[in-house]
Amino acid sequence: MLEPMTRPILCPVLIGRDAQLAALVRLLDRARAGHGQIALISGEAGIGKSRLVGEVKRHAAALGLQVLQGRCFETDRTLPYAPLLELWRSPSAEIALPTELLTSLRGRAGDADEPPDQATRRLFEQLAKRLFSAEKLLIFEDLHWCDDVTLDFLLFCTRQLAHRPVLLLLTYRSDEVGPGLGRLLAALDRERLASEMPLVRLSQPETANMVGAIFGLTRAPQVDFVEALYALTDGNPFFVEEVLKTCVTEGDIFQLGGHWGRKPLSQLQIPRTVQVAVQQRVAHLTPPARELLSLAAVIGQQWRFDLLQAASRCDEHALILLLKEGIAAQLITEEAPDHFAFRHALTRQAIYNTLLAREQRLLHHAVAAALEDMAESEKGQSGGVATSSRCASLAYHCELAALWDKALHYARCAGEEAQRLQAPSAIVEQFTRARHAMTQLGLPVDAALLRARGQAYEMLGDFAAARADLEAALAAAQAADDPRALWQSLLALGFLWTSRDFARAGAYFQEALAAARTLNDPAALGSTLNRIGNWHINMDDPRTGQRYHEEALAIFQQMGDQAGVATTLDLLAGAAHLGGDLRLGMALYTQAAQHFRAVGDRRSLTSSLAWLAFGGPTALNVMVAVAPLARCIDAGKEALQLAHAIQWRPGEAFAMLALSFAYSAAGVYGEALTLAQRALQITQEVEHGWATVASMALGTLYLDLGQYALAQQHLEDAVTWARHGNIAFSTRNAASWLALTHVRRQAFDQADRLLAATFGEPPLPATPGDDPFPLTQRLSWAVRAELALARNDAARACAISDALISWAQAGADDNAVVTPRLHFLRGVGLLRQRRFDASADALLIAQRSAVDLGARPLLWRIEAALAELAAALGDSDGADAHIAAARALIDALAATLPDPALHDAFLSHAASSLPIHPAMHPPAAIARRTHAGLTARELEVAALVAQGRSDREIAEMLVLSKRTASTHVGNILN
Repeated sequence: MLEPMTRPILCPVLIGRDAQLAALVRLLDRARAGHGQIALISGEAGIGKSRLVGEVKRHAAALGLQVLQGRCFETDRTLPYAPLLELWRSPSAEIALPTELLTSLRGRAGDADEPPDQATRRLFEQLAKRLFSAEKLLIFEDLHWCDDVTLDFLLFCTRQLAHRPVLLLLTYRSDEVGPGLGRLLAALDRERLASEMPLVRLSQPETANMVGAIFGLTRAPQVDFVEALYALTDGNPFFVEEVLKTCVTEGDIFQLGGHWGRKPLSQLQIPRTVQVAVQQRVAHLTPPARELLSLAAVIGQQWRFDLLQAASRCDEHALILLLKEGIAAQLITEEAPDHFAFRHALTRQAIYNTLLAREQRLLHHAVAAALEDMAESEKGQSGGVATSSRCASLAYHCELAALWDKALHYARCAGEEAQRLQAPSAIVEQFTRARHAMTQLGLPVDAALLRARGQAYEMLGDFAAARADLEAALAAAQAADDPRALWQSLLALGFLWTSRDFARAGAYFQEALAAARTLNDPAALGSTLNRIGNWHINMDDPRTGQRYHEEALAIFQQMGDQAGVATTLDLLAGAAHLGGDLRLGMALYTQAAQHFRAVGDRRSLTSSLAWLAFGGPTALNVMVAVAPLARCIDAGKEALQLAHAIQWRPGEAFAMLALSFAYSAAGVYGEALTLAQRALQITQEVEHGWATVASMALGTLYLDLGQYALAQQHLEDAVTWARHGNIAFSTRNAASWLALTHVRRQAFDQADRLLAATFGEPPLPATPGDDPFPLTQRLSWAVRAELALARNDAARACAISDALISWAQAGADDNAVVTPRLHFLRGVGLLRQRRFDASADALLIAQRSAVDLGARPLLWRIEAALAELAAALGDSDGADAHIAAARALIDALAATLPDPALHDAFLSHAASSLPIHPAMHPPAAIARRTHAGLTARELEVAALVAQGRSDREIAEMLVLSKRTASTHVGNILN
């Protein structure tokens, strides 16, 4: 059941005005110090001037300043001293102004023989003396409606303020400056007496923040709603609140179960306040001007002079005069000599809504006719081709004029051009228009049109709409017994379901493959083989996926189909990457990206670049590195820009995740966290399977920051999402990171159980061979190495690390950057075994590699291990140097975290991970702090003593001398 509205639709916080508020607070401080200040706040109606003034008033009151406020009203322009009389009504006004001054203001009483100028000046001096007598915030709002006498008084005041403890705060509408106010502003500019703060409209992200604050949302509002709201309000805060109020009143936004919800977005309502305000302005226009603005409203938010002239059949001079009326009424603006626009989208919509439906149709018909005439002229100049923008405009106006044949023709043309440009919103708009026209004409369902629109919906992240269109296209293909359309629809449905359920996707791909084999079309077969191959890769079977891609590659190469070759190389890159050969994978991604860039395939280029960004973080863990993290970050940035440009929302989320992983590996934690959180929001909004990767990104980031509870929460979510989507690769990947979180939390048995349940108990492949050793298996073994270290089984940790390093370096050239994390694990394992020389070699290799790659989070841990090694060798100076290097890195990493709580928590975690200063606490003393006074080595010896081992056997097993083993046994017994 819908719940009643319980909170006002007013923004509870100030949005987008932090800089202005900070500046005004500084001016308040200067005024209190005896240096009078003047501040101007300007902007259009509804921009938030009064709200900013309210915040300044609160600051002033908190500082103990007296606050006096006078407002001007539209009817006050001919009433002398109106805002000063308003000021008298302020709660503290009786303290500031005596009754005789109030009498003077109301009646302007004075000596009858005194010249008017002298009487006015004397009154000004008396008023100023009273108003400036103590620390004060003096406010005059809406000076665009102020009378001239008060404006003269304010100019007088501005010249008396230099050594007074007063901040004079003035506000006005920048688009309604009359002659009197203009003189005041010019004087202030000329004498440099005031600081002006023009307020601009909110950006779209700020509008989203405003919506979130109004409704108390815990995550950002949905993008499509914010986009529609922003398009209608242009970021004007008052308009935003008014539109939201209307949505709540009309039931478009509602409360249910304590949470906010909304109906599907169609068209936002025009607030009554805005409708009335526009009607009042329009009423002052002449009838010809009103008719012209109605026609302009039919054309759109913006229009060209020549189109308006052609549609209105008005001569140029008369048209200019009518436009000037609209500009004077502040309804329209001139953006360029030939371009005009309504001041706000709401203004245009309010005027349009006053027209009868029949009027709208007739005017759209007139605009369409004018556009066609102009298009004919363009065809003559361009060789017979009308522009795509002209087709889109014609489709829009022909539809609203009920010219269905023309609407269908132009919508198809515009939609096909949008396909070429990879603009999914435009595809949906134009093919929806075409579908409507076909329905009006009684034409049958067009499977190709529905499929194209469904694929555009998929790019926009609207799964339900995409599924409906693609299933309808499949049904139409079956009804028409069209095998090619059947194959295309099956393939598109399979691709769509990869975002939700890989089991269903696989079933569609198999049906598509069967259909492709009946077409006698090599390109169709190759495309289908690629989709099935990629399905196998995501099911963590890269070897099978590779075979499908190789078959597809042979087909496209034989055909000479370079686009098909590039797509297949991109997919082969994924098989190599996830199959464990990062070097080959990155080379193939690079090759594919070059082709996609050359042919302008922006969607495929986005994917290749995002995977190139993933290369660096992957290499850090279990593979040979192929590029510094800075280069990976550049690739991720470009991928994100491209995805945003083509409106590919799931692709935008994926690019954010690739960039987040790269930033995280480089230690740019704040950026990494912001991107991962934004990506998670997008994937949850569109319910895309990449929510698994988003949760994984957040989990691994919190793991690196030492926030294990948060890491576990997100990684458990990742495992749940992956299992729900039947994605084997993601399930195993997330499970490995979750197991590592258990290790860091010392829940060793839980880590063991998770690894066994996910991977079984496979033997460790000791040396590289023909059998595949995919990425997920390597990552799970790296976790097992950390688990072995945590359990003081350093020998097993070293054995695992050695095997993983051998696999990582198999086939790599001599100049390849080795994986630093594996050498780090090996170095720590050797250190635990007191094999100091070998440990130093491994840790220095890890250090050099981490520096080369720019992996700062790993580097500080390596420095900490080197400090421990130096302390064990008795090198106090070396230990100090490495600890200092680690601390410097930790401080630099913490500085990237804007959240103070997270910043402090990371510093605390990192500090606790550093060795105790060796000069204050010798290594043996450090080790004896726990485990009943035994060192880690003595614990190992004790375990072997408990097994009945002799001193000689213990020495052989732990690679010690017999004397050293006997000494450990003696220490334990004592």
